[in-house]
Amino acid sequence: DLKPGTDYILNWKARAGSALNGNTEIGYITDSGQKFSRLPAPPVKSSQPNQSFYTPHSLYFTTPEKLTYNGKSGVLIALKPLFYSNAARPWIDVSGLQLFEKTPPVTAAPAPTPAPAPAPAKPSDKFSVEKKITFTDMGIKNSLDNFPLYFTYSDSSLKNVQQGGKIINGNDIAFTDENGRLLDFEIEKYNEKTGVLSAWIICPKYSTSSGIKLSYGKEGVKTPLDNRTGVWKNYAGVWHLDNASLADSASKNLNGKLNEGASSTNGILGSAVKFNGKTGYADLGNSDSLRKISGSFTTSFWFKYAGAPSNKSLINTLLNKNYLTGTGYLDPFHFYLYVSENKEKGSLSVRTGNKTAEKYLGGSLAFSDQKYHFATFSFDADNRIANIYIDGAEKGSTDVNGFRPATDTDSPLTLGVWYPGYNYFNGIIDEVKISNSAKSSDWIKAEYLNQYSPAKFYSIK
Repeated sequence: DLKPGTDYILNWKARAGSALNGNTEIGYITDSGQKFSRLPAPPVKSSQPNQSFYTPHSLYFTTPEKLTYNGKSGVLIALKPLFYSNAARPWIDVSGLQLFEKTPPVTAAPAPTPAPAPAPAKPSDKFSVEKKITFTDMGIKNSLDNFPLYFTYSDSSLKNVQQGGKIINGNDIAFTDENGRLLDFEIEKYNEKTGVLSAWIICPKYSTSSGIKLSYGKEGVKTPLDNRTGVWKNYAGVWHLDNASLADSASKNLNGKLNEGASSTNGILGSAVKFNGKTGYADLGNSDSLRKISGSFTTSFWFKYAGAPSNKSLINTLLNKNYLTGTGYLDPFHFYLYVSENKEKGSLSVRTGNKTAEKYLGGSLAFSDQKYHFATFSFDADNRIANIYIDGAEKGSTDVNGFRPATDTDSPLTLGVWYPGYNYFNGIIDEVKISNSAKSSDWIKAEYLNQYSPAKFYSIK
């Protein structure tokens, strides 16, 4: 049997009855029939008739890959050599037929290359745990771009490895979009022993058709992956008020201090600040981030009103940018939010403008229930409209054409007091933010629902 597509050598010895050259013809035998195919071969030569000696001959040839006989493809199975002379009275005597498979020349094998030393083990590029965060339908009509999601979650796998969890060193916590791109986020609180995590994440697009991912558990992460400055880059100031800290998460040099009579307490989002209604307040300073708000802005915070203080003050100041200057006069522009006991008992009000043109904006909801409420004031400089929201719902609106509710004053931003000695707040304030834009009603509603009940705002799988 012959192999298709293989080189062979055919050797034989021949003598002829004629001095003329002879010819060689090779026949291939296949499983579908027989086909003869003339191959180039050395001629059968003889110098005289009836020579008594044989002349050696060799033929080199390659078998075809496939053969076709009478239109049928066949498989090569055998070889049939034919020899003949073209002399007048020919005869050819052939003997010693030998067929060999031609093998390539043997070359010395190259010396083996030493195996490289094994590379040191590298940390995995993947996190050991990945969870998808999907937004719940909360009745928000429009999608929101770059929404700061408040996220809180507790799971045993969020403990460190020493406690049986997956966290390596606390740096290996990340939030990404659905395609794995790292998002800006701030970890507000994390307890490696209990597996409790609270964070703020910038969601590229908040809608029920989108989501983000929480990933953790990865070796070799030497520095934290969060970026709180990126989260709050469009804010003039952000104060979480954790453990009586007045650190500004927006990094705008507005790290304040508490006065006597103000202390840390439990809030709606972790810790908050409690004001005694007599002497307690917080001074948050007055950096360029506040002075440069010349257009639209929005401020929001949580508060729980404990009722009128013992001095029966009619105005209980929550947030204020209105203060006596060194000469004893009010700044030309001022802005403050307060609980009024004057007109509508327990109502939330805003006074904004200057001393010759003021706008009073009152919320219709009473706060004698001593529960937490979410207050938001939004000023749209383009449309000259100011709006006040309570618990995500609009409660008042006014045209402020002709003047602006400025924060660009020499006064510090304060919590819990109008100025020392006057109009203290009796209650708790938590999570204060001032952004550099007028937020939409959908945005404000989403903030309220997200922070009031985080577990209902999203699901985790």
